[in-house]
Amino acid sequence: MRLRTNSIVDKNNGGNVNFNDPPNFNNNPVIVNGNLNAVGVSTIVGFVTASAANITGIVTATSFIGDGSQLQNIPTLSLSKNVALKYIIADPPLRS
Repeated sequence: MRLRTNSIVDKNNGGNVNFNDPPNFNNNPVIVNGNLNAVGVSTIVGFVTASAANITGIVTATSFIGDGSQLQNIPTLSLSKNVALKYIIADPPLRS
């Protein structure tokens, strides 16, 4: 089936549009003006460009571009907790 359109709206002309099956855009760009809410697992092959992104969960990538200097609020371990964790999970472990 082929659909040629400039916009897709719900039947009430203003709500969310839901896809029962994942859409395939055949390597054509998808431009979202406004908010994009993806629930569940999203697989994206290619580049993602965003002026602002709020991601909750796990992000994996084969590579990242940039030095990461603008990343904020990333939980880290202090040096003392990192050393203690190394000894706790070491072989043989230092736990009962």
